[in-house]
Amino acid sequence: MARLAGKEPIYTAATLFRQRCVAEQSSLLWPDSHAWTAANIDAVWKAVIENPIETGDLGFFDKLELQLSGLPDDVYRVVADAVAFYHLYPTNILPTTKNEQVRRVASWKFPEDPPELGVVAQAFDAVGIGHSGSWYVRTKWLQIPFYALFAQELRDLGSEPYELSTCKAAAESVEARLPQHATAARNIVLYLLFPDQLERISSADHKQRVVKTFRELSDGAEDIDDALANIRRGLVAQTGREDIDFYDPDIREKWQPPTPKKGKPKKDEVVATEGPQYWIEKTEVRGRPDREGGPYALGSALWSPEAAKDGHDIYRFMREVEPGDLILHLTDNQALTGISVAASACESFDGIPNTKWGTGPSYLVRLSDHRKLDPPLDREVFFGPDFRDRLAAIAQSGDVKNLFFTQTGELNQGAYLTPGHPDVLDVLDDAYKSISGRTLTLRDFSPDETTIPTEAGANLEYSLKQCAEETGFDEQLLSRWVRAIERKGQAVFYGPPGTGKTFIAERLAQHIIGGGTGFRELVQFHPAYAYEDFIQGIRPHTDSDGDLSYRMIEGRFLQFCERASARTDRCVLIIDEINRANLSRVFGELMYLLEYRGDKVPLAGGGSLQIPKNVRMIGTMNTADRSIALVDHALRRRFAFLALRPEFEILRRYHERERTGFVVDPLISQLRMVNRQINDPNYEVGITFFLRTDLDRQIEDIWRMEIEPYLEEYFFAQPEKVADFRWDKVGDTILPSQQDYN
Repeated sequence: MARLAGKEPIYTAATLFRQRCVAEQSSLLWPDSHAWTAANIDAVWKAVIENPIETGDLGFFDKLELQLSGLPDDVYRVVADAVAFYHLYPTNILPTTKNEQVRRVASWKFPEDPPELGVVAQAFDAVGIGHSGSWYVRTKWLQIPFYALFAQELRDLGSEPYELSTCKAAAESVEARLPQHATAARNIVLYLLFPDQLERISSADHKQRVVKTFRELSDGAEDIDDALANIRRGLVAQTGREDIDFYDPDIREKWQPPTPKKGKPKKDEVVATEGPQYWIEKTEVRGRPDREGGPYALGSALWSPEAAKDGHDIYRFMREVEPGDLILHLTDNQALTGISVAASACESFDGIPNTKWGTGPSYLVRLSDHRKLDPPLDREVFFGPDFRDRLAAIAQSGDVKNLFFTQTGELNQGAYLTPGHPDVLDVLDDAYKSISGRTLTLRDFSPDETTIPTEAGANLEYSLKQCAEETGFDEQLLSRWVRAIERKGQAVFYGPPGTGKTFIAERLAQHIIGGGTGFRELVQFHPAYAYEDFIQGIRPHTDSDGDLSYRMIEGRFLQFCERASARTDRCVLIIDEINRANLSRVFGELMYLLEYRGDKVPLAGGGSLQIPKNVRMIGTMNTADRSIALVDHALRRRFAFLALRPEFEILRRYHERERTGFVVDPLISQLRMVNRQINDPNYEVGITFFLRTDLDRQIEDIWRMEIEPYLEEYFFAQPEKVADFRWDKVGDTILPSQQDYN
């Protein structure tokens, strides 16, 4: 059985796609519509496949918006549904990116009719099934329409979407029509619809390798999926294990032996690898505003021209970065100072004016989960006497090309982005261990994890000092909050909008799991969130014959506890917007366990629940939605409640640290007056609206489009109070002549 444990939300979303989009012709995200008609799917084909936009200056979604312009609303719904389905499988795309891309497509046409993202968002939170490969990420223009065409092809064949053989025929027919192969999409849609019959392998190359390696177990089956099914049965018989997975290390090493560490891996070998590639970014930060802060800062993005001034393709490795790859940052020619995760594949954009590289055709890779190395790995260490000869030998061997250093132990001029060869990473690991006692890289991490905290390796240390520097909060206060979380086992950050509740929760969670093998997850509550979503509940299941049954499915908290119980170090669950759900109904038996953590209780639906000793919970609560005074007293007794108020000194220090040049004192004075007028700490205006390096250019829009509407809602019956704080009234005060302050 290839169905993976803990991935039920993904299978549920795939089942809904089959039911709504394929069978009922309605919509995954707008179930009351009738969007998936032949005419609308044909419009997708003509707009995206038959009329490609060839310019390299636009990213995929920019092109897609242009291609769909002027088409009926339901065509947009089809595309948004297909984008959602496209993101169900990959573990190499971050859940936040998946949600953002679905919302982005929906926003083009439906700002007043948002999609129903509940089921899909839960599926994205389940991380994914497996690595999709770079071709799937880089050819969205093929893969996303594939899913729409697949639905129509089934109807044209007069077939029901519940038979594997007919779905195979439809998928192969669609792939034959496309101008380039979409084998990954073919394998993904068939697996997601038939996870009890097919393997979770998206790569045709991987399937072929498995069959070739275990040919004697295939019983001579000609169909590759039939051969894999026979091989599975043979391996189950040999090993006695029912939960065989072809990516289990002991099985995978047979069909895909580890790449030898000598020499440069072939490009197709790198692409076929399900784990992440390491890259080394060598960049100047000091004195470059684009790298010191903002969306293109160190750890937020990689960016470069598409070619050198002489036309040479020296930035070609930018095109090979895949989501989930790990980036080591070598800054100012001095030290390795951080590590980040690639959140996107390479995109095209127009560069950045008034910078070293300026404007023109450029590459952009978005990053996430940037962690500073504490301590950094200085070049004097890895080029020092203990490691210099090892690096020189690698460079002199001639087997490894494209290094960030020379044969003489100097940094290579240029070489903005270079592959992290295993031999080089070994040396860097040893060098870092010599100064910190731990390795630099996390090369043993599980392919099902998409963030730096890993299944097998230790998380990076994240000290309270680092947390204080990043958040602006006093280290002693942070320490007090951590003690409260440890004492109670769970805490809630509460405060008005814009006080950084989720941000500080995520950073403290990172501190708590730092240096250990634990993990953190985030779930967002909403009014429709229920016990069945969080603890357990009955869910419909349709088998391959179309028969309907009902299964008891674990909710997010049970899945989290199951994973955490396999670890010894701290694991943290962040519950965002905890007060937006009916907590007594959502928590059920958990209410008792929050107070008596050592106990175990039976669950109404069967089984039992016990909170593992290493689990910590952090909630966030927006008091503008619901005052703490209205929170159930029993719940208040079970959590430590940590107040957050607008901290204007943090706002001041941020603009000083980032050297934005923005004079914040007039803004702070105006915010104090706004909050005095509000006269309720639950509704005060916070500072996170204004933590931007480009605030001087954005503040008018922020004030008109975010602050004023908030005040209009609060002073609904007193519009005259809002008038005193309109931008037209306060703008000159907030943005006085800079000469007055210089």
